[in-house]
Amino acid sequence: MSITWMTPLLAATSAAATVASLIMTLPSTTLMAIGLLRTALAASAFFILLHFVQTHIWYDGLAQDVSIFSSQGSVIVLLVWVLLMENNRRGMFFGKKLPIKQEIIRFARKYHGYFFAWATIYTFWYHPMVNTSGHLIGFLYMFLLMLQGSLFFTRIHTNRWWTLLM
Repeated sequence: MSITWMTPLLAATSAAATVASLIMTLPSTTLMAIGLLRTALAASAFFILLHFVQTHIWYDGLAQDVSIFSSQGSVIVLLVWVLLMENNRRGMFFGKKLPIKQEIIRFARKYHGYFFAWATIYTFWYHPMVNTSGHLIGFLYMFLLMLQGSLFFTRIHTNRWWTLLM
């Protein structure tokens, strides 16, 4: 089976890997953070490749076995979670902040990584890696989300221009 139809997706993966390697050359505060970063990036790259192979052998994503509402629900909750975390800084509607208790926002900031990791990975495995424009754009965005998750403990994880891109 020819995989030349996946060239744009592989190019996007290569571009993300190039960005990741450039980011890794930035000064970091500890060697532990660099080790965690490399491990996280390597794990993401491995599972992207594994999903690519899995799609070409069996095609099925999780979509064959679970309700579409579970995937859509995870994305909706992730987006609402982002709005909660950004309420104090940006406001909810045209800069207007909602009166949300600080405990809720603190909880959202403290535990966002766990839910975001689950929602990203669940959505990633939900869809097969096929060559449609929607899937290619979606997977490029998924790769950016995985890269963002791999950049924890670095300054770029909270960089405003980077998070704007997200």
